[in-house]
Amino acid sequence: LPAGLTAASVGGGGLVAASTLPDFLEMSAPAVMPDAMRPPWLGEDTWGRLRDLGKLYPYNKMLPAVFKGAADVEAMRAFYDGLAGGAYDPDTGLHHPRLKELTPFQRLLLVRCMQPAAFL
Repeated sequence: LPAGLTAASVGGGGLVAASTLPDFLEMSAPAVMPDAMRPPWLGEDTWGRLRDLGKLYPYNKMLPAVFKGAADVEAMRAFYDGLAGGAYDPDTGLHHPRLKELTPFQRLLLVRCMQPAAFL
C-alpha cells in the first residue's frame, strides 16, 4: 500500500488515508465533563442530560467549550435563563458563539436537555 493509506474498508471497500482515522475516533469520543465543571445554577438532572448528550458529535466538542471559562458559563446562564423565562428567541437568544454552530435540530436537542419542562 502507498504510504499513509490503510486497508480500512469504507462503503464499497475503498482505501482511507490513515490521517482521517484519528479524526473519526476523536469525533466519536464522549465529552469530558466532570461534575466539578457543573455551574451551581445548573441542576444535577440537567447536567446529567447534558453529559449524556455530550456522548454524541458535535456536542462532545461543543459542550466542554461552553462551560470552560467564566465568560462561557455566564453566556450559557443567559441562554438558560432565557429558556426558563420563556423569553427565548432563536434568532437573538444564542448568547454563546458556539451555539450558533449548531443546526436548528441540534439546538432543539440542547434546549430539550436544558429545559425539559418547556416540552410538556
